[in-house]
Amino acid sequence: MTRLTPLPLLSAEAIGLDDRDRTVGGEPSHTLDFVDTAARLLRRDHPYYAWRLIDRVTRVYQLKSVDLTLLQAKALEHCRQPNAAVELLFNARRRFPDNDTLIAYLLELLEAHPQPPNPASRQLAWAALARHDQPVDVLRAARILTRFGDAPIGACRFDGETLSGWLLNAERQPPLSVVLDGIDYTLKPFLATPLLNRNGLGGERDGFSFKLPYRPRHIRVHLANKDLAGSPLVFSGASDVASSGDAALTIAKQDGAVDVIVPVYKGYAETKACLKSVLTAANRTAYRLIVVDDASPDPLLASYLRKLADQGRITLVKQAVNAGFVQSVDRGLRLGPHRDAILLNADTVVHGDWLDRLRDAAYLANDIGTVTPFSNNGELVSYPTPMRAWALPKPAVLQRLDRLCAELPADSIVDIPVGVGFCLYIKRQCLTEAGGFDSRMIERGYGEDTEFCLRAERRGWRNVCTPRVFVGHSGSVSFGTEKADLAAKNVAKIYARYPDHSDQYDRFLSEDPLRPIRLALQRQFLSMLLGKRAELALLPTTQPGDLRGEWLAQGLSQTATFTLQASRAADGALSLSLQSTRTETPLSLHYRWPDDEQPLWQDLSRLNLARIDIYDLADWPFQIGPGLIELAIPYRIFLSDYAAYCPRITLTRPNAAFCGDPPNITACVECIDRYGSRLPDLNSPADLRQGSRQLLANASGVYLASRDGLNRFRRRFPEVRFRYRAPNWASDRDAAENTPPLPRDRHLRIAVIQAAPGGDDFEALLKMSRLLAARRLNAELIVFGESVNDGALLATGRAWAVGALAYQEIPRMLALHRCSLILDASRWPQIEPIAWRLAKTCGLPIAAPAIGTYADLLDPTAGDIPLAPDATVENWLNAILSAHPAISP
Repeated sequence: MTRLTPLPLLSAEAIGLDDRDRTVGGEPSHTLDFVDTAARLLRRDHPYYAWRLIDRVTRVYQLKSVDLTLLQAKALEHCRQPNAAVELLFNARRRFPDNDTLIAYLLELLEAHPQPPNPASRQLAWAALARHDQPVDVLRAARILTRFGDAPIGACRFDGETLSGWLLNAERQPPLSVVLDGIDYTLKPFLATPLLNRNGLGGERDGFSFKLPYRPRHIRVHLANKDLAGSPLVFSGASDVASSGDAALTIAKQDGAVDVIVPVYKGYAETKACLKSVLTAANRTAYRLIVVDDASPDPLLASYLRKLADQGRITLVKQAVNAGFVQSVDRGLRLGPHRDAILLNADTVVHGDWLDRLRDAAYLANDIGTVTPFSNNGELVSYPTPMRAWALPKPAVLQRLDRLCAELPADSIVDIPVGVGFCLYIKRQCLTEAGGFDSRMIERGYGEDTEFCLRAERRGWRNVCTPRVFVGHSGSVSFGTEKADLAAKNVAKIYARYPDHSDQYDRFLSEDPLRPIRLALQRQFLSMLLGKRAELALLPTTQPGDLRGEWLAQGLSQTATFTLQASRAADGALSLSLQSTRTETPLSLHYRWPDDEQPLWQDLSRLNLARIDIYDLADWPFQIGPGLIELAIPYRIFLSDYAAYCPRITLTRPNAAFCGDPPNITACVECIDRYGSRLPDLNSPADLRQGSRQLLANASGVYLASRDGLNRFRRRFPEVRFRYRAPNWASDRDAAENTPPLPRDRHLRIAVIQAAPGGDDFEALLKMSRLLAARRLNAELIVFGESVNDGALLATGRAWAVGALAYQEIPRMLALHRCSLILDASRWPQIEPIAWRLAKTCGLPIAAPAIGTYADLLDPTAGDIPLAPDATVENWLNAILSAHPAISP
């Protein structure tokens, strides 16, 4: 055989994995062991093996550290996958936003491997221009922005006395504008910039540096309204530089009115909708609408605000420079030192007497300091599911939801760990005692509400949610792509100051005291759906690593208005989740089976369903069939296994051998008596078939993506209308287009797709990897998903277990692992060919037993390898190797 460079030894012992790796759930005792091992592999010019070791460690053990991330990115770069390295580092930056080494390496990659301009790269480069103490980062950022075509490019800083900075190619640019406390000056750079010149950047006189005669409160340095990096500079105690109309802003006296403060920067349409909703709402509580224009770059938005101010409908406060959310809020709060205040995001929508209801909730008790309403996008007060950002519903739906909330009892409040700043009512006494927002701690915004509420709580004030108000919220209009970085930085600071907050927050989400209220509102909300014809999809149960179930859930949920999905806890307890897939009908109801069986049927009957589509029967409670039939709603069934008549689901015994699908039920009874059932609620093949016969016969159609499976079911249930549905992979073509090209490689890597955790093919995979090791072939198995025993596979040195991953990750991971072939080693007659779909998506051949749907799908002319279903693993391996003469004997 052809001799190639041997694979490095990669047994479990060699890579530092101990026996706990065999259970997948353990955590290694020393992260540094993995880092050292990966570093050695990288130094020995084995970047691929270094990368995949760290990838597995992060997946299996959920380890997240800067060292692991940097080493993994370096390995990817050496594997000639710079785009993947950049993506990895950007994702890591959300966890480690201020790590200098990570930022420096990311800039190095972006400079060395040019990419098309994108918001994340541009934002990183502009931020790096202001890293005055990191000259290499500044140079790289300048080159990146120059390549992007950005202009002007420059930076400035102020040390308390001297304003200094630079403007690239200043001699070819107009003079800079310097704004000191609202007064404009012009500046032409006049100093040499040796660092830039030595590195081929800029002209001879790009720098400036001069002492200011006083310490200003606002400094802005810009060219044609485009700020240099580091500008604007805002210092504490910033003075008011502009006001509404021509008159000076007046400080409100104590009069029982409430100040509604709306900071504005971008988002013309959202801001207009927000202000209109406030101004047209009917409330008995007197209020003043204060809009803080935080130096908006949108002239249309600025003009609209000025028009409202001229009409006397709002109090407009204009910032000379963009100071950020915290400074804008502080500016508005100072105008009403004796008034309660509501902080309202500019991308929210309110309805009816929302202000009255918020104020009523605030004064239900003397110790209530802040009040937060329900919202579609409100973190822990999100409806219908906490910690999920639902899209903004249509106006009519929002109005209806708010009316339903208003009908709740007047004393409906629930204590929450912190308020949420999209709409936050704050009592003035609470503000006075706790102090304002901390602009020194919180950078520009995101987290200022959390920090304030925690500070107020320490002083005895309560934070509550009132579900009697529903405020629509779009989210992230002003900050855009900057949000993730700001949130990560500020949250880390908050946790450092309030170390108990994380546990308190998690405990609240676990106990979920708002759940009964959300459920009651959702059931009332169902009544508004009458008259609308909808579709319901019953999705298969999914668990981590269940690629087949995940693919079905992702693709099929988009065709229905609602989905019903089952899930099982570790103790076997079954729960069902009814979800909406449409923004105009936010819904997320949960049921414990069988305790909530009647509420489930009642809720489904309220949905006015036109049709139900059922995907898979395994894991659904046996009683679901009669209940669906009694609903008298047309339904279709899409089968992907044999759970309708085989309690073991796949027609296999524990050794993964195909049982032959015997026609006599006696053989099935003997099999179940000996090996047990995989269906948690049923052990009797006769009972199973009787219940399935009734469910299948009443369906308007039963569909299978396998001609072989179609014939098997027709033999079992001749009275049922079974139909063939050709397998389709068109829905995955987007993933194929985004898959990087496979680099050439001298080793044969065979991808094994574990469609479900702990598949029946483990023994075959273990034997094949041992055969590869015994023959000392330059080939190995790459197992995607979780096997029964990862440690045993790793110990052969000819198999690698990737670990659990999402379906959409697989095309990219196949490329990164440089796989040349996909193997489906399952010997049962499959119906839904997930591995085949992935092979077609990625343009790879597939080897599989020619049974079930594969008997029709395998195409030897395209490189597919049909395997004899009853052949030995050694014969399978020989058939695969014969198609790859470079490594065959």
